[in-house]
Amino acid sequence: MKKIIELFEPSNDAIDYDTKEKRERFLQTYNVTDYLSRLKESNCYYIIGEKGSGKTALALYSKLDRPNNSASELLSISATQYKKFIRLKKNKKLDYSDYASIWRTTLCMLISQQIVKNSKKWIHRITGKFRKIEEAINSYDKNSMLPEIETAIELTTGLRANAGLESPKGFKAGVEADLSEKENSAQIRFHLLETEKYLKNGLSDIKLENDFVLFIDGLDTRPTDIDKYEFHECIQGLIEAAWQLNIEYFQKLKDTSGKMRICVLIRPDIFDSLDISNSNSRVNDNSVVLRWETTTDDYKRSPIFRTLDKYFTAQNSKDENYGWNHYFPYNMPDGKNDAFYYLLNHSFIRPRDFYTAIKFLIQFYKSNRNGAMVFARNDFTRNEFSRNYSDYLLAEVKNYANYYMSNKDFSEYINYFQFLSGQKEFNYDEYETAFSKYYIYAKKSGIENTEYLENKDKFLQLLFDVNIVGYYEEPKDGSKPFFHWAYRERTLSNLSPKIKIPSNYIIFAGVMKSLDIGKNFKI
Repeated sequence: MKKIIELFEPSNDAIDYDTKEKRERFLQTYNVTDYLSRLKESNCYYIIGEKGSGKTALALYSKLDRPNNSASELLSISATQYKKFIRLKKNKKLDYSDYASIWRTTLCMLISQQIVKNSKKWIHRITGKFRKIEEAINSYDKNSMLPEIETAIELTTGLRANAGLESPKGFKAGVEADLSEKENSAQIRFHLLETEKYLKNGLSDIKLENDFVLFIDGLDTRPTDIDKYEFHECIQGLIEAAWQLNIEYFQKLKDTSGKMRICVLIRPDIFDSLDISNSNSRVNDNSVVLRWETTTDDYKRSPIFRTLDKYFTAQNSKDENYGWNHYFPYNMPDGKNDAFYYLLNHSFIRPRDFYTAIKFLIQFYKSNRNGAMVFARNDFTRNEFSRNYSDYLLAEVKNYANYYMSNKDFSEYINYFQFLSGQKEFNYDEYETAFSKYYIYAKKSGIENTEYLENKDKFLQLLFDVNIVGYYEEPKDGSKPFFHWAYRERTLSNLSPKIKIPSNYIIFAGVMKSLDIGKNFKI
């Protein structure tokens, strides 16, 4: 059995495991759930889940484990790459409606590159199986030193001033300085369509033996220097482009045993905000939706508990006696595990939250050179841990809110809680009174995004959306209150739950320390 300091520290982001040194560790400790079975279905085009819910981990496991002999690739879009798309529109080369065209061509290029990379074997050099698609790629491959997505964007848009790309028919798609904006736009659109057509012809020539999935990640957080509405339109184009390729092209390819598809990883609130046609059907028919909620009575059978349990057993020769309950051997009088119960009430019930808690504890034991075999009962309530963990949760909230506002504005908005006089629970009248005082202060603070400042109910909904505030209802029979939190209320049919107005409200326990709740400061 391993000591605490011998356990490996979990990574916050699953993409950190996609290295030669860590892949085997990831495969050994990853807990396979029913979500993988759904992901393997050929009509699954979205992985929908909160930040930290395991979207990237699920895609990475599929890539490394190759279920049903399928091949896949996981690519994440960076801020720099988003800017290349948005720059086209800002330079008046293309309109919002053209985002889908750019993305379709880019996605065709990406999936072409990855299929050749993952599927080509030495025998294919003789048979020429990939000749046609390689010709399509090589015709546009002018800078292979760029990252894959950035290369595809360069290849499919012809952005370089006074530089032209040779199309299959010899058509020049150069962006000449002496051409009118209208002519530039027309030339680029034509080049995009020609490139897309050429790549599709090449893909149609490939007869895959097994399925291939291209996972697209990086949609959860808006880059700080990209406007919210620009970013919204850009990823809306990506979602529509992937859908069009999946439904209108990949699904209809004939005479091939293996199927191609694109699967996009996205947050539920962002997906819901895109106003996608038939979005409800897409969520129910074409998505795997990650939800880890459980109850304090049922947690031992829950996927989240089994996931954490395997983290420990996999490092101890898969011995089930050395799982979560061994390292946290403390139960409450009713038999519930003390540590797991604490985290259920001080987390958003996501794998990342539990792994981060474990990581903090391991780091503490290492720094104190503690050779203990099990964690102490008071580890989670120690001031050092509770402060660090509360700061982590608030940082996660800030990252979540980043899609809607800048980090600076978010920091200003949470100053609202200073006007609640340290209360952790409050009713709607108390909320309004505090908001009126906060409004006077906030108007002088220089908040750029005043969308939530000008509407007190919209601001309350924001606090609910980012899981800082929940509400509770008290049954008439005097039984225990029923608490509502956004992360618990989100379902397949309700991706954007609404807060009840008026009601009784409560601040999320996990962030209270970082918000200094319980302290009444002079303002």
